[in-house]
Amino acid sequence: MLSFALRLAAGMLVMVGMARMFGRVDFGHFVYWMAVATLTTVPVNFGFGTYVLRQIGVSRNYYHPVMAAALTAKLLFAALVLAGCTLACALLPPADALVFGLLVLAQLFDSFGEFFNLGFRRDGHYRAEAATAVATSLLHLAFMGVAIGLLGSVVWAAAAFAVSRAIGLVVVALRSMARAGAVRPAPLCSVPALLRATWAYGGELALSTSYSQVDTLLVNAVLGSAGVGLYQAGMKLVDGACRLAPVLAQFVLPALAKRQDDPPAFRSVARRVMALMGGIGLACAALLWAGAGVITHKLYGPQYSALEALLPLFGAVLLLRFLETGLGLILVARGQQHRKVWLVALQLFLVIGAGYPALQQFGLAGWQLAVIAGLVLVLVLYGMLSRRVQATPPTP
Repeated sequence: MLSFALRLAAGMLVMVGMARMFGRVDFGHFVYWMAVATLTTVPVNFGFGTYVLRQIGVSRNYYHPVMAAALTAKLLFAALVLAGCTLACALLPPADALVFGLLVLAQLFDSFGEFFNLGFRRDGHYRAEAATAVATSLLHLAFMGVAIGLLGSVVWAAAAFAVSRAIGLVVVALRSMARAGAVRPAPLCSVPALLRATWAYGGELALSTSYSQVDTLLVNAVLGSAGVGLYQAGMKLVDGACRLAPVLAQFVLPALAKRQDDPPAFRSVARRVMALMGGIGLACAALLWAGAGVITHKLYGPQYSALEALLPLFGAVLLLRFLETGLGLILVARGQQHRKVWLVALQLFLVIGAGYPALQQFGLAGWQLAVIAGLVLVLVLYGMLSRRVQATPPTP
């Protein structure tokens, strides 16, 4: 929790400071290229983190062989992504190419940092993880503070982001491997089997990342950088709070996986998971509902005044996303990832199909209502699938 709180505070301070200092247009420009970089680096993640957590929940002895194979796959995908980005940058205007390239590097460093952070989870080295998070969060805050407050440009912000993530990767990798043992790449022949085992995790990650980033691309196409800046000022509050969900998942998923062969114990833990996720989501959403005016005017300033009317909708999205994460974890622990991924695909298809015309006609509120409808639908479908598999043996 300390680790999460520090990372959340650092990330929120950076984004709020950037929104205030840069203004809606430049802030929108930065987060637009961040969205493009995030989508570009999706293959490097491929859901390996969730898969590793589930495997070590079954047996901690799976840690090294699974991590080794995943590291090889990540390095292979990273090389392909870098090659593609190099070609893309040659076609972009120099300023955009520089921002895009730096943010791609930042996302790659962050991806590998999150991957090596799993080493703290193998034997429960939570204090060491928290201490590492303190160091890397303060480092990130310092670098970004200098770039935003003193240098004051989108390019310098992207450069600072990349440098801080690179140093964070080195720190996390060294400290986690000192506790869980070195992780060395496995032979290339291990990659096909790993991809067959993780295709559903990778597919869902690609879909969920697209779901969380394509909105920026659509808003930019309809409303321009100023619209992106306004929209992302609200979404960064939602995304910041929702970062707690994967932190909780790292505790919850192994606990659920251990009880998959004991239905009464599994149901008991599952109920507690949903109560926890729902309670935290409701508390965070209530802050946006009750404090819309204060958040808008005190944090962001008068140029973001239109955000006040949108924050209640952002609060509803936040609550529903926590509930979606809770039900999703239960399905993953029951071995239903291969079915869950198709529901996520349906959700993405429907939200884009309904959300884009709603965005054109009703603006940001129209898009948010389409997102809320999609979340409600997928929660209903998750619930139906969960009830269906309760009486069936778990899939290995």
